[in-house]
Amino acid sequence: MLTSVCVLASFETGHHLVLEPEHSDLSENQVKAKSDSKQHSREKDAGQGILHDQPPLQGPGQVNTRLPGVDFALYGYNSLKGCPLAPGRDPGFTLPIFSADYSAGHVITDNSYSVPRGVILAPDVSCVTSFTSEVIQTPYDLTKFTSRTVQLDGGDWGPPFAANPVFQKILAELREKVLIVSSVTCSSYLVSLLHLEPPPFHSMFLKWVLRLNNTSDEHLYLEFLDTYGTHFVSQVRLGASLTLVHKMETSNYNRYGQGHVTASANYLSASLLGESETLSSNQKKQADELQSQVETSTVGVGVPPTNSASSLAWLTQVGNNPVAINYVLTPIDLLFSETIVGDWGPLNHDSVDLDKIKTKLITIKKKYCQTLKKKGQLFECEEPTPGLHLSRTRLIGVSIFREFVSGEHCMEECYKLPDCVAVTFCPECDSNDKEYELCQLVQDSRTCSAETNSQWQTTVFLNKIQTLFKVQNTTVADSTSESKNLIVSSSQSCYSSCFDEDKCLAVTVYKSSESTLNCTRHTGPIQSLKEETSADLYFVSLHSKRTSTTRKTKTLIHNDWFMASCISDDGCLQKNAMCFEDRCICRPGFFSSTLDNTCSPSE
Repeated sequence: MLTSVCVLASFETGHHLVLEPEHSDLSENQVKAKSDSKQHSREKDAGQGILHDQPPLQGPGQVNTRLPGVDFALYGYNSLKGCPLAPGRDPGFTLPIFSADYSAGHVITDNSYSVPRGVILAPDVSCVTSFTSEVIQTPYDLTKFTSRTVQLDGGDWGPPFAANPVFQKILAELREKVLIVSSVTCSSYLVSLLHLEPPPFHSMFLKWVLRLNNTSDEHLYLEFLDTYGTHFVSQVRLGASLTLVHKMETSNYNRYGQGHVTASANYLSASLLGESETLSSNQKKQADELQSQVETSTVGVGVPPTNSASSLAWLTQVGNNPVAINYVLTPIDLLFSETIVGDWGPLNHDSVDLDKIKTKLITIKKKYCQTLKKKGQLFECEEPTPGLHLSRTRLIGVSIFREFVSGEHCMEECYKLPDCVAVTFCPECDSNDKEYELCQLVQDSRTCSAETNSQWQTTVFLNKIQTLFKVQNTTVADSTSESKNLIVSSSQSCYSSCFDEDKCLAVTVYKSSESTLNCTRHTGPIQSLKEETSADLYFVSLHSKRTSTTRKTKTLIHNDWFMASCISDDGCLQKNAMCFEDRCICRPGFFSSTLDNTCSPSE
C-alpha cells in the first residue's frame, strides 16, 4: 500500500494560517539603526564563519524578488510541539521574533533575490539522490532521526517533539511495528542569522519583552514560551526533500534481519520512484518481496514528486519554491545575552533587565515541559534513551512473571516495576505452548544468562539500569556489532573502559586464570545474544557512567563503608549492598542510613 503526503511548506502555500513577519514598522530614529559605515567584510556568526559579503543596493531598473523561505530564519520554534514529519508546515514554527527589513537594499550575489537586514543568504546547491535506508525501532531512534532535520542546541527543555500529535502517533506505531525510512534531499540556499548584527526585533515581540521585564510571574513566562517557543532559528537550509516511510510488523522484521531489510528498502525506494532500471533482477525480487510486507507512505517537503518516470525530475523544481528542510536552533534565553547583540533601542535598553529575563527563562525550562504534561499534551518529560531490542534472544534466570498480552503490555509492566531492566517473551510460540502465556520481567539485582532462541525476543532498558546489568555466561551473537578488543587486568577495568565512550552499550569479559583478561567493548547495534560459558556480558547504563565521573548519584549514595574493597557482592556484608567498581555501595532503590550503617529502602 502506497500513500503520499506532499508537504508544500512555504509560508505562502502551507496548510496553516500563519502570521507573516512584518517589514519594520519602526522609524529609523526608533530603532536607532547602526551606522551604514559599520559594514564588515567578514563576520563569524555563531562559530560558523559565514561570509558577510552581500552586494549593495541594486541599480536603477533592477527588480529583485524575495525568496519565500528566507522568512523561516525570523521565527521562533517550539521544540516540544514541532515535528518535521508532520504534514504541512512544521508546527514547531511559532511567531516572528524578528522583522523582515529590506530597506537596506541588499541582494544576493547574482541579484536574483533581495536579502533582509541581519541575514545572510548564500547559494547552497547540492543533492543527495542515493537512497540510504535506516531502521527506527525505539523512541530514541525516532528522536535521533528527526533531530537531524531539527538540530537543537541547549538542553533541559524536555524530549523533543513529544507534545506533537503526529510524533505521538508514530511512537504508538513503534510498539507493534518497525519503520524503515529512506530519504533524498536537494538544497538550494543557506540562510543564516547574523548573531552580532541580527534583524530588528518584531514589534509584538518587543511588547512581550516589556511584559516579562515588568513581572516575575512564572505563568506569564510560560505563556511567552508557548507563544514564541523554546528556540529561535540560527540557520536554515532551503530546498526540498522526499522521504519514504515503510512500516513493517516487528515479527516480520525479526524474521528477515536488519541487513536484509535495509538493503531491500533501498531497492524498493528506487523502484517506487522510477529508478527500477538501475536494479538487478535479484534486487527487484528483494524489492517486490519487501513491498508485500510493508505499508509505504511518502512525505515530500518543498515540491510534490512528479509523475514522470524518473524520481529525479521533481528535483529540478527545487529552486522555484524552496522551503526549510534543515534548521539549526538556539535556545531562546540566549536572545537576552551577549551572544546575540540585538537592537533593543525601541525599549530604552537601560530600563530593560535582560539578565533577569534570561535567568528566569533558564529557571523555568523544565517547568514548561511539566506544564504541558499536566495539560495532557505529552506523557513524559524525560528524554528517550536507547533501549536494546534483541531478536532471537531469551533471558534465563529468576524472574517475575506476568500474563502475556502483547509486547507493548509486557514492556509497560516492566516500567511499573522500579528495578525491572529487561523483558523477555515469546511472541512466536504456539498459542498452546505454556511459554506463550508468560511475560518475564528481569530485575537488575538478579542473576541471569541468555540463550539463542529464534522464537523469543528481549528488550533491555538501558535507561532503567542503575549501575550494571550482568548477563553471565553470555556474549553478543551478531558479528556485525561494532566492537573493540582490549587486554585488561580485571573485570572492573573492562567495563570502566566503557564509561568514557559515549557509544558504548556493553562489554564482554572473558574469564581466564591468567593475570590479564580479554575484554570486548560493544559500541554498535547489538541484535542478539548467545551462550558463552567463558564470558560474562555487562550492559552499562547512563547512571553508571555518571557515577564513574562524579562518584555520587542519588541512587548510589556513599556511606561509611563505601571505600571498603570488594571483588564480588559476597564481599559486601551489609544487607542490600552490592559490589560496584571494587567498592561496596547500596543497591539501586536503597539508601545509606547513617544511624546504623545499613542500606535502607528510603532516604
